[in-house]
Amino acid sequence: MTHEQQYMCETQKELFEYAQRNVVDIRQYACDFLKSDFCNRCLDVRYSVYQYSDMMEWLDFLEKDCKIKPDAFQKDRVPFHVAGWLGYTYRQIWAETGLKSKDIIEKVAPNKLIISYPGLHTVDEDMAIDIIIKDFGL
Repeated sequence: MTHEQQYMCETQKELFEYAQRNVVDIRQYACDFLKSDFCNRCLDVRYSVYQYSDMMEWLDFLEKDCKIKPDAFQKDRVPFHVAGWLGYTYRQIWAETGLKSKDIIEKVAPNKLIISYPGLHTVDEDMAIDIIIKDFGL
């Protein structure tokens, strides 16, 4: 993974943590984000200035695609660190496979990735991604 891709993974991690702090359903947010026009236009391309932007700039462009709206009735709230790992991991899958984010979310549902967290967060990031790619047939 390149330095630029690592930066994008960290930024997406921060975005998911921010969403979690605002008490959204992180599973739905992951779907909305990865299917968003912003993600397709600005992050899933070879080069875009937004790939070097910070999380707050991403939020400006995501406003119409996926709003952060508090969900006071959320059941089975995902812990903060798991939400960050989820965001990081989805962007790392993109970096390793080159698949569009909307295709990744169709093949790797948030619930399935969250269930994998206990075993995968303790191993090297590259090894975890290799396991995910193999297990989900990417």
